Amino acid sequence: MTVMARLRAIDALFTEMSGRKNADRWTLEALETDSGWSEVRALARQAMLELIGAWDHLMPKIDVIR
Repeated sequence: MTVMARLRAIDALFTEMSGRKNADRWTLEALETDSGWSEVRALARQAMLELIGAWDHLMPKIDVIR
């Protein structure tokens, strides 16, 4: 799968996960537990690896500020 194909798959997942009926998929808990988010992360990781090669760095900690 090419990088562009992975990005299109991510876009399709976001479209499927969006809308009022899927608001619960956009909570902090869902980011950790929802299978759609796991798939998005896997596709993004694969695209990054294809673009930059080996990835031996930890992902940064992300804090949500409201």
